[in-house]
Amino acid sequence: MVQETMLRLWKLRDRLDGTNHEALGVRIAKNLCIDHYRCSHIRMAGVRSAEVMAAESADQKLLADDMKRWIEGNMRRLPATQRRMLQMRSEGMSIDEIAAACGTTITSTKTMISAARRTLLKQIKGGKQEWKR
Repeated sequence: MVQETMLRLWKLRDRLDGTNHEALGVRIAKNLCIDHYRCSHIRMAGVRSAEVMAAESADQKLLADDMKRWIEGNMRRLPATQRRMLQMRSEGMSIDEIAAACGTTITSTKTMISAARRTLLKQIKGGKQEWKR
């Protein structure tokens, strides 16, 4: 801090006529110390928040993995056709494409996908305590 203060005073040397050099030096040093404290405080807060975020993201990842396994297990319980149609739909296929791929009508495809979703929703509502633990 002292070196930086001296450097700044040196740069201002041409404009210091009639001013109190000692008071200006103290003021510059004080401001440099305040700036340094603020920057270090912000960096430490950033490090702490990064540590907290890393811990939270690890917990969230574990929860998401558990939930994914739980949903996949319940998906396996669906009838094969409903499971296949629901998977196709989640991959972004349109109802028309799914109906053509499965050899069913559009109405039948919509009904089967809706039934699969309702079944999964009931299972999720009934068993959400299982994957929250």
